[in-house]
Amino acid sequence: MKKTIRLITLGLLALGFVAAKKDRAWQTGTVTDSHTVDIGEKPRQPHFYVGGSPPPRSSATTTLTTAELLITGPDYIYTVRDDGRKPCRYIVGDDIKYVQDKLVMYLIDADGAECRAQVMKQEHVPPPAPKP
Repeated sequence: MKKTIRLITLGLLALGFVAAKKDRAWQTGTVTDSHTVDIGEKPRQPHFYVGGSPPPRSSATTTLTTAELLITGPDYIYTVRDDGRKPCRYIVGDDIKYVQDKLVMYLIDADGAECRAQVMKQEHVPPPAPKP
């Protein structure tokens, strides 16, 4: 009986999450540039040891990096930084679907997965040069 109640509760929660997902107005842009940026360092995890005294503390660190993309849309050029929550694949020169929600941009990567990025900069697309 308890197992049935748990399954029903989980099912209702799952339906709530699906219903709560926003309908987003996806736009299409182009990934015009991509590069890797350092976002900080973290100490390396110490190795486990058996018995005796622990090894000396090391000041070794690991550099953390993430992808920074330049996305050109119909009205704006965005510089966004992948949040690194899950691996995403972007191809420079390909179209990308995106939607902006204040300082967060949701992207559909080359594999069709939804990814999040932080908007670092947003500027208007420059008007076309006048013909002489």
